[in-house]
Amino acid sequence: MVSSDFPYKVGGSLAWNDPSYLKRPADFALQTALSKRQFAYVLGPRQMGKSSLRVQAVHQVAQLGGRCVSVQATQLHSDDERDFLYVLYTELVSDDLDRFLQWLALTEALSMVERLVRFVDDFLADLLSVSDVVVFVDEIDALLETPLNSVLFSWMTKCYELRSSAPRYRRLNFVVLGSVIASDLPCSGVLLPQGCEVLISPFQLVETDVLKAGFEKRLDAPDVLMAAIYRWTKGQPFLTQKLCRTVLGVMDSLVLPSAKPIQLSSRVVNQWVDDVVRSHIIQDWQTQDEPIHLRAISRRINESYNKKALFQLYKTIFLGKSVKANGSYTQAELILSSLVSVEGDYLQVANEIYRSIFQI
Repeated sequence: MVSSDFPYKVGGSLAWNDPSYLKRPADFALQTALSKRQFAYVLGPRQMGKSSLRVQAVHQVAQLGGRCVSVQATQLHSDDERDFLYVLYTELVSDDLDRFLQWLALTEALSMVERLVRFVDDFLADLLSVSDVVVFVDEIDALLETPLNSVLFSWMTKCYELRSSAPRYRRLNFVVLGSVIASDLPCSGVLLPQGCEVLISPFQLVETDVLKAGFEKRLDAPDVLMAAIYRWTKGQPFLTQKLCRTVLGVMDSLVLPSAKPIQLSSRVVNQWVDDVVRSHIIQDWQTQDEPIHLRAISRRINESYNKKALFQLYKTIFLGKSVKANGSYTQAELILSSLVSVEGDYLQVANEIYRSIFQI
């Protein structure tokens, strides 16, 4: 049974005031881009904290008097812009739904991009005269190879182009998030070079101090325990939160409540964490992988059309041979799977949990 003293969060986005949220350089990079009203994109492996980063950014924009709308691409019809328009309307306008439905009927003959531009002019002009508006499109990979994908990026590009002739568009900004390679986006040669790439990376050990709170009443050296956890996860957000919660649960099932934190040597703490990782994560990982994380990595690799090249590249890295990051598509795809990361100028297996499970 997991103690409720500290709410480690495993899966899903964290609330803006969640005590287990750890700020990283990505937070400051995105905040800077938004303060400059600059297009931003956050692309990277799944379960790295992109959605939680979005939640933080939405709160910051609201604190400064701006308005935000978060659109989940997984909930949009892939060849129809009306779902997207409906979300914009209900989040930013929502004064009269009948008015919106009538407008949809009147603009039916327009192309999808023209309709989106017209929506800004007809419904958002007054709002944009007094407030910044930021549209976040999350999980953009759900729209790859769909008509709506190119429509949305064409519309966003058009909005930035209109900034020079229509001042209200200077207050309209966009952030795109997802697990996709940048070159696969239809705007990779136009909008992305002008935007801010927000790199989202694993936690550094010094950034995990907040997470030690769950152990402070139980162990006299929570920093040793956190370092032992970090040694396995290398700061991967999902795995770090999961292992913290798992360790806390096992600890509470073994140790009776005490007025004072128990004292253990560093060697014992490290050995105990090793045992917990092996028994609760690595052993029978296919059945213990809840919420799904490791199985998603396996599926992504095995279902790739580039599977053979990915396996060969991973084998080379796994065996300890030096592979310099060169920005190739195969490298980008393997990084996006979560299995490897860039350390300095070279690729390496992202953490010891992955190394123990995905062996060659």
